Amino acid sequence: MANGKDDKQAEARPRYRWPWFLLAAFLAAILLAVLWMSREVERARRIRDANTPTLPSGTEPNTGSPPPHAEDMAWTNGVAH
Repeated sequence: MANGKDDKQAEARPRYRWPWFLLAAFLAAILLAVLWMSREVERARRIRDANTPTLPSGTEPNTGSPPPHAEDMAWTNGVAH
């Protein structure tokens, strides 16, 4: 008799398929987002590298102003002491 009761409980409880479709769609969205972001990062790096100016070998970049020295605080306009 116990076996008959288990069969009725199994029949009474429906098995839904939509949660599995929802899980599959969620995982596919994550996968597509990761692929899309990796391509965008690669594209941004390619653009950045193409726009980076190249210097002739043996030269150093010139920033236009000398670096501030610790003893010369004139570049702070008296704000830092």
